[in-house]
Amino acid sequence: MATCEKSKICKTCNKTEGQPNGHKWVDADCENPKTCSVCKKTEGDAKGHDWKKADCENPKTCKTCGKVEGKANGHKCQDATCDTPQTCKNCKKTKVNR
Repeated sequence: MATCEKSKICKTCNKTEGQPNGHKWVDADCENPKTCSVCKKTEGDAKGHDWKKADCENPKTCKTCGKVEGKANGHKCQDATCDTPQTCKNCKKTKVNR
C-alpha cells in the first residue's frame, strides 16, 4: 500500500509501483502546525495566538480562534455623587441606581 511519502512496494520482490499518495495538509492554526490529516506529519510551527488584552468585561481573547484566557479585569468604579452616576475609571461605563 502506498503512503503519503512512499510508493506501493511488492512484499515479494520489493519492486515499487506507482507514486506516493502525497500529503493532505491541514493549515497551521494558533495551536497546531501544518499537519497531514492522513499520516499526522507536521511541518513548520503553530501560528500562535493574536491576543486582545482583557478589559473590564471580557477576558484576554485570541482574535483569530476565540480562545479565552484568565478573567475579565472588572470595573474600577468611582463613587456616585449627587451630580454624576457611579462610573468606571477604565471604560467610562456608568451604573444608574434606581
